[in-house]
Amino acid sequence: MARHANPVIRSASLADAPRVVPLLVAQLREHAIPVSEPHVVATVAAMSAHPDHGLFLVADGGESLVGVAYVSFARPLEHAGEVAWLEELYVVPDARSAGIGGRLVAEVAARAEARGCVSVELEVMRGHDRAANLYRRSGFHDLARSHFARPLAAWDWEPMSAPSPDAVSHVDTFGGYDAWAPDYDTFDNPLIAMAERALASAGESVAGLRVVEFGCGTGRNAKRFLDGGAREYVGIDGSEQMLAVARDRFPGDARVRFSRADFRSETIDGVRDFDLVFFCLVLEHVEDLHGALAAAQKVTTRGARLRALELHAELRDAGTRAHFVAGGNERTLPSFSHSKDEYRRALEATGWELEHATDWHATSSAIQSCRKLEKHIGRPVIVDVAARRR
Repeated sequence: MARHANPVIRSASLADAPRVVPLLVAQLREHAIPVSEPHVVATVAAMSAHPDHGLFLVADGGESLVGVAYVSFARPLEHAGEVAWLEELYVVPDARSAGIGGRLVAEVAARAEARGCVSVELEVMRGHDRAANLYRRSGFHDLARSHFARPLAAWDWEPMSAPSPDAVSHVDTFGGYDAWAPDYDTFDNPLIAMAERALASAGESVAGLRVVEFGCGTGRNAKRFLDGGAREYVGIDGSEQMLAVARDRFPGDARVRFSRADFRSETIDGVRDFDLVFFCLVLEHVEDLHGALAAAQKVTTRGARLRALELHAELRDAGTRAHFVAGGNERTLPSFSHSKDEYRRALEATGWELEHATDWHATSSAIQSCRKLEKHIGRPVIVDVAARRR
């Protein structure tokens, strides 16, 4: 984070376009908005050629651009003056929570006021509470309006659509998994398919090891560890319904134990001196990695291994997150993006030494295990993090 602590906020030039376009594409994909990179390139070029129509600001971190704001100008009748419309605001994931977004917004307001605009306006997608809170802190007010769009003949992307407020609901992590538990293992999940490929490729033996899994869910990974020779497996999860499914998998197996606890905040009784701690598609739901990795350190012995197979930051930033359908409604769970650099810093701070952080891509062979991976072909889906306790 230190290298992004004080980037320079400045106007973008045409020479910045090759670095600005990827940021804008990432912004649109993070919100699951259909995006055509050539269209973004064309817009950047058009605005650069006509600065009276709009402007781009960037947060220049020296080695790289870490943020961008795109503003267009309009003259709606109701305002009797020009309005600056903040079309896009984006800060790269590992530079967030450092005030960069607020600085970009402040500079947009200053530039708009100097131009003579009467207001700065914008829209926020439903459920994007983090952005909404930033704008409220920056002096924006909610307007009781809905945004409509009618695509015309020149529109050649996918049709615009927005879910109704009743169609999507946001649920807490444990409550969401309680509701998902009965159908979880029947869901054709491309992330699970990729994680299983990564886990199957592991070259290190677990024979004779004591293994603890944080966020074990329905216990689907326990069999792989036991078949590999682990002498004990303990699964920890905060969802009682997921654990009920897990316990049904291993009736009477003395090597297996499941326990309900929130490893992010609770002391886990009777779990000490384990040789391997495992996370699988869990840390997406944890905003602060330090707490989870510190908890892992407490239950392991010196020299123990840690392995995490998690949603890749690039895929999360493109809009992928844990979700399921229940009762005809889509449910989304809390989801946070974690870069490799964030893993490295958190591991170092909690007594772990990073051994590798490897990307697992959606390939033609991977698609054979789950056809849903086709939409991610060529992109990293899972990050495979391995560390050893100091």
